[in-house]
Amino acid sequence: MLTQDIPDQLGYDCMGNSLTRERTIKQQAYQRFYLEPNRHDSRTQKLMCQSVDRQGRLHQGEILNNVLSLQIDWVRANSLTHQPEISRTSTGLIAITLRVQPQADQNDPARVIEQTRYISQRHGMYNP
Repeated sequence: MLTQDIPDQLGYDCMGNSLTRERTIKQQAYQRFYLEPNRHDSRTQKLMCQSVDRQGRLHQGEILNNVLSLQIDWVRANSLTHQPEISRTSTGLIAITLRVQPQADQNDPARVIEQTRYISQRHGMYNP
């Protein structure tokens, strides 16, 4: 779960909605990412996003399917030049690693795409 202040400039939640005062809980923008089992393929999951609608209620939607894993960790910023070190305390830098298996291809049925992105925490709080 990620909570943050409303940005001074235009910002968006995980569903693509602009972050406004109406879309907050206690004046904090709220976003949560989680995996749900895939009904059609027991080996993969769906990446879900939960955020706040204009009435201040939680709502969720599917943003990606065929997901093998999602990992979110705090990272020590000074370790990015080498192998990133995972931190047990909040460091302001978050690593998000997503592993996805695209639709099976006859030429490469076991292909897996893995990407890691680093984001800085912007006036918010991440609770794993």
